[in-house]
Amino acid sequence: MQLWVESNYAQTSQSGDHMDAFEPGDKVRLKGGGPTMTVLSRATGLSERYACLWFDGPRMERGVFPAEDLELADFFDTFD
Repeated sequence: MQLWVESNYAQTSQSGDHMDAFEPGDKVRLKGGGPTMTVLSRATGLSERYACLWFDGPRMERGVFPAEDLELADFFDTFD
């Protein structure tokens, strides 16, 4: 099952700053490169972090990343 949700909505933080946010199902990748990952959820805590899932060959991997390190993946990145 492949999830592809093309969404990137804007949200306002409690301080009133404008920031980008990701929703579960969004395809993202690290700004520095790497595999296309699927956002599972927003991690709880003080900083904006997202739990993500990706595959390394047949192995499923998971990790939590700061929002500022992530960007929406290009649609064609999902075919890597």
